[in-house]
Amino acid sequence: RVRVGGVVTAVFEGNVVFLEQGPTAFSIRLGRPTPLTPGDRVDLAGFPSMERFSASLVDATVLRRESGEPPAPHEVDSIDELYGKPGDQRPGRHDGQLVRLTAVVREAFRSEEGVTLLLQGDKRTANARLPEGAEPPPAGSRVRLTAVCQVETAVAGASFQSRRSEEH
Repeated sequence: RVRVGGVVTAVFEGNVVFLEQGPTAFSIRLGRPTPLTPGDRVDLAGFPSMERFSASLVDATVLRRESGEPPAPHEVDSIDELYGKPGDQRPGRHDGQLVRLTAVVREAFRSEEGVTLLLQGDKRTANARLPEGAEPPPAGSRVRLTAVCQVETAVAGASFQSRRSEEH
């Protein structure tokens, strides 16, 4: 088990919480339901797990909780910025972060998970899932979204690395 601390940026069904710790953001799966809200400052203990694009913490337990103001989202200029720039040493650097951006809706579709928007950038597209009950805007609409960014990639060689650091 490891211990981490940070600020809660989002809380979702299934005991999934997103946490920011300085410039680093990651997902947490709580071992049992625990009432948390964005802005809470928490210390948690759990097991590291390598999932999707970044590390996460699973079967986590809240050790300390202190209420706070909800954090401001990271302003992102475009969908394309979410993917990084060519030669970027940190592609996917917004993974797990609460971001805000403006984009054009290319299309909207319904699935078992709810309504998904396909957003168009200059060179890339991204999906955004809407909250349950939300009506999708028509194609061509310009929208301003605040959401947790989750990087998923099919690019060959795109991966994460783990590194253990020893503290004395």
